[in-house]
Amino acid sequence: MSKVKESVNFRKEIKVGKFTISLKKIIIFVGIILVLIISFSVFGNKDSEVEPIYDKDNKPVYINKESINDIYSDAEKYKGQFIDISGKVFNKKTEDGITLLQINADVDNSDDNTLIYYQGKTDIKNDDFIKVTGYILGTSEYSNALGGDVSAPKIMSTKLQKSTYLDVARPTIKQVKYSDKVINQSGYKIEITKVEFAKKETRVYVTASNNASDDFSIYTYSAVATQNGKQYEYDSNYDAGYEELSSELKPGITSKGILTFPAMDQSNFTIIIDGSSDNWDIDLKDFKFDLEVK
Repeated sequence: MSKVKESVNFRKEIKVGKFTISLKKIIIFVGIILVLIISFSVFGNKDSEVEPIYDKDNKPVYINKESINDIYSDAEKYKGQFIDISGKVFNKKTEDGITLLQINADVDNSDDNTLIYYQGKTDIKNDDFIKVTGYILGTSEYSNALGGDVSAPKIMSTKLQKSTYLDVARPTIKQVKYSDKVINQSGYKIEITKVEFAKKETRVYVTASNNASDDFSIYTYSAVATQNGKQYEYDSNYDAGYEELSSELKPGITSKGILTFPAMDQSNFTIIIDGSSDNWDIDLKDFKFDLEVK
């Protein structure tokens, strides 16, 4: 299924009662509904005619990486070739020992509708993230809930595994671990243990401990990163469900979490985190970390 060009300004919003909803979210939601109820005649016998392609050494022949997006316009051209694909499950059905998982390979835009066949049953369910290796069966054409014609590439999986939002939507390009990035002020301690660079975000792993006798407040939403003369604001990724750092720690409490920022270069940068004590006699300075990236 080819992607539809967006012809509206998605910064626009509409109000429903006291709520404000972006047009983009509405369109994505409607798009999901339109393809959610499908005709499962795609469990046809024609798929059994497609054989996986192997080379002379009996190794799977994979579709070229440059051609992967072409399966949404002409999957028939690549029948039998292997592909690695991932996405989020939004529909599941099992029939005659075959499980069919309908996924959005484009997680961010709920797009690139793809049908994944699996021989047998699986505990994978709706809203799970999965990674798949399999061979292309061609294109399936069916009707959506409103009777419209829809097409999607179909893949017979040879390997199917449950994954995570991070690995599917924000895979790590580079990872750097630290053992000496610790700042302790009057018993209030913040430590950075790891940084992960991804194509669409930067993740900073933080551990905070309150070893003092008064409450410790951490202002994660005002945390900033600076790099090469640019400043990057904290940018919470609500869809990811990452572990969150507590904003207020009672004495004796330790909390771990991930701070997310926009994508940055894989080079040295600085993280600044602001905190305060309930003891007004203690004036905490910014927790400033200079992070080397090697």
